[in-house]
Amino acid sequence: MNKKTNTVRQKDCLKIGNNPEKIKLLMNDLKNNNIKTYPWVYKNGIDRQYEKVHYWLLILVITLGLFVRLWGLGNVSLHGDEETTSMAALSVIERGLPYMPSGMFYPRAILQSYIIAASVWLFGVSEWSLRFPSVLAGSLGILVAFYLGKRFLTPKFNIIFILIIALNPWMIKISQTARMYVFFSTVIALFVVFIFKWEEDEKWSSLLTAFFMYIVALQFHQLAVFSLFMFFFPFLMSPSLKKFLHSTAALIVGAFFFLVARMWISKSYNIIIPSQIVSPPNEVVLSPLKIIMSNHLSLTIIGLLLLLYMINTFVLIRINKNVNISFYLSIIFFSGAVCASLLLEYHVTFIFYICGVVLFFRSKSPKKFLLNYTLLIALLLLFQFYFIFNSNFYPNIIKTGKIFTGSFSIYPYFKFIDSFFISSIFFVLLFFYILKTFATGSPIQSFIVFFIISVWLPLFCQGFFTWYYTPRYSFQYAQFFILTCLAGILYLEKNLKEKFTVRCPAYVFITICIIMIGFIKPLELRRTLNPDCKDYPDHKGAATFMKKIHLKADDIILAEDILQQVYYKVKADYWLRGFNDAKHAVKNENGVLKNIYTDTSLMGTGKKFERLLKDNNMRNIYVIGSGETVDRLNYYLSDGLLDVFTKYKKYAEIIYKGSDNKTLIWRFPAHSGIEKEL
Repeated sequence: MNKKTNTVRQKDCLKIGNNPEKIKLLMNDLKNNNIKTYPWVYKNGIDRQYEKVHYWLLILVITLGLFVRLWGLGNVSLHGDEETTSMAALSVIERGLPYMPSGMFYPRAILQSYIIAASVWLFGVSEWSLRFPSVLAGSLGILVAFYLGKRFLTPKFNIIFILIIALNPWMIKISQTARMYVFFSTVIALFVVFIFKWEEDEKWSSLLTAFFMYIVALQFHQLAVFSLFMFFFPFLMSPSLKKFLHSTAALIVGAFFFLVARMWISKSYNIIIPSQIVSPPNEVVLSPLKIIMSNHLSLTIIGLLLLLYMINTFVLIRINKNVNISFYLSIIFFSGAVCASLLLEYHVTFIFYICGVVLFFRSKSPKKFLLNYTLLIALLLLFQFYFIFNSNFYPNIIKTGKIFTGSFSIYPYFKFIDSFFISSIFFVLLFFYILKTFATGSPIQSFIVFFIISVWLPLFCQGFFTWYYTPRYSFQYAQFFILTCLAGILYLEKNLKEKFTVRCPAYVFITICIIMIGFIKPLELRRTLNPDCKDYPDHKGAATFMKKIHLKADDIILAEDILQQVYYKVKADYWLRGFNDAKHAVKNENGVLKNIYTDTSLMGTGKKFERLLKDNNMRNIYVIGSGETVDRLNYYLSDGLLDVFTKYKKYAEIIYKGSDNKTLIWRFPAHSGIEKEL
């Protein structure tokens, strides 16, 4: 026990004297860690007395989770990027190492390739055997979630937590997919479990085990680097120089391993050609920041506002009597908000401003100065918007307004909220309620600190690297978000007991029902169980059809999803994708652009496609469409491909329609008459 905890015990013992009841309560608090170990953080006291029935319920939930993940596992053909993982696993069986059909070494999630290879070796090649390891990893994730929940939840709430993990449709889908994301999610959760263990026992063995789990997670996916912030959780709960040094060292070494892994993986992808995007004629020449900097009047006004900001800060420091750490931190955050505003990073400005406001109220400083800070930032935004909008570089107010979001994408937030809409509304309200209590002087709840460094901060950082965010990149954070939502209900239950003793259970029951519906989503769960081809692309059906028809030696086959068709043994001649979509997955081989995984030539442009159609006098041309791309053909068939196909598909006949009603195969027959029009 650290010195600060000893001090708390001594002070409390002086207060309680020889009162047996108070001594008993104090000892229970010490036993359950229900003590404020740091003035700003409340370390929640949790009932950790698990009975035999709770472990029987754990076994029951894991069994249920395993059942729903196995149900209909092999019903649908491979889709998404499953075929990439599958081809690497089959190569392990054949060659001992994961290679693609092109001969490219596949360095991603190597451990998974060998695990899947073992499954195929045991059960034979099938969609079921390729996905079975993911089912095991997802089911193991339920067990890991049980130990994860012990940090913030009571036994009853922890059972609800693992039940949600077992039945959440998103988690079931990922567990039925032959990709690395469910492995990554389970190992990241195990990493956090050992972080909690390190927080509890402060042993080197726990820290090293947690770091090893981070390395394993990094092997599954490089997104593990954004979980390095978790090394600071024990320090934030009870700060000490020793913990800070250990956390910092773990972060630095972890970042080094990330860079090594990134360099190693990139070696297999260094054959990819650089981006070749031609700028449109009406492209904006000046960046928004340069527009501001090139206008003397705007610089004068901004300089005046900055001067007013410094005067306001100077006067506040001179007259404020409540000078404490909250006060100085609020000044730092307001200064950060102003700096972010000058760089037009208003996403960051908003975050810094909210932090500044909360700390300002906590410091009990004169509120008129807060009004001045708010007014100065608002005026800065107003004048910047005015000058950029009147520069005539942007056509309307909406496009001008998008500039002020900044380079940090807010798209990850929206995609994550879309996955948990009802629960996100609850949590946002809870979050601001806790911020309000913190502003009035109460300590922050530890599960909120956990949410910030395990969910929000990684999403924020990922938004710096990409704007249009893929939802699967946030899957590993889902379990942490569910955990913090349930911890929030537990927190509200304790507070409501003091204010609404009689009606509290009803409120808790209603809230839990809302959370359960928000996370489990019964209608979506029903569609997830026992999946069929109505909701998934029929790649296998298309490939089976192509292998049955009698192809001539000189017939040409174009496939939108080339990897799926190659996996199912269809020898396609061209990858039907636009260059701008495919440029990150092609190599330049003797002047011909080819897919790096299959060595299939890229069609690339509408002009090339049109020339191919022109020369089809003596041969048939088959186009294998994809049910995965049908909703975004403008994106996938870019660079004129869609225009050419739309113009000439009247000469083609549909010879196959998949069970999903989206996967189609067209045939441009020889002597169709298309060459005359061309």
